Amino acid sequence: MLRILKILVVLVAAYWTAAWFLQRRMIFPGHWANRHTSRIHTEVEGVEKLWLETEAGRTEYWFHPAPAASPGDPAPLLVFTHGNGELIDGQAALVRGFQELGFHVALCEYRGYGRSDGAPSQASATTDALAMLDELLARPAVDAERVVYYGRSLGGGIACSMAVVRPPSALVLQSTFESMARMLQGYLIPPFLVRDPFDNAGAVAAFDGPVLVLHGTRDRIIDYDHSAALLAASERVERVTYDCGHNDFPVADESHCGPVRTFLLQADVLPAGGRGSGDR
Repeated sequence: MLRILKILVVLVAAYWTAAWFLQRRMIFPGHWANRHTSRIHTEVEGVEKLWLETEAGRTEYWFHPAPAASPGDPAPLLVFTHGNGELIDGQAALVRGFQELGFHVALCEYRGYGRSDGAPSQASATTDALAMLDELLARPAVDAERVVYYGRSLGGGIACSMAVVRPPSALVLQSTFESMARMLQGYLIPPFLVRDPFDNAGAVAAFDGPVLVLHGTRDRIIDYDHSAALLAASERVERVTYDCGHNDFPVADESHCGPVRTFLLQADVLPAGGRGSGDR
């Protein structure tokens, strides 16, 4: 029995060691996204492709200006953080939708993804996105008092991390998880081995602004129950549910656009020209 116990201890130690070193390749599969995610996209007219200088090299970000914004009539800014299998290149449909509402839209690539240097982590993705935000808020045509973070899947975790450091006017989380510790518990990885904790429920609880949670009831990648934990984290959270999975979310459909538009209107961040109707 003692020998069996020793073997089990060695096996567990080996598994946990591998989990420590390999988990970021699972959480941030930039190697997969760069090979398998199509970069073919229809560019939004007027996009600015910009770069941040970091200790790891350069990080790319894109800025899509609101068509009618000016220093005399600044527009709000929406920062979009994408999922772990995506790139900033393929977000034209979402960008157009928010530009039509009157937003500037900004997307910061993760290190190691696309053309960006370095290796990704929660800390680096958050730091880079906030550095991008600093640069954009210095523009007189950007309204620094109306900033929205919109995160999808893993990007919701980065949006929450940003909100802890720099609270936005409103926070939108699509198909986002409660915490990385909960996500990894299914792989028998204990919380003390989680390198990127992404305590999203804790971030939502600490945020004193409005939060919109969007989630599909048939999501098999991030279970629908995660949205319940985010909903319970704060009385300022609203949830809209969809009959969909993780990767077939109806982003371009009115069932998505309507509730988001209504939420942003109620949060008082929509520009006057973008105030559309939409039933919740």
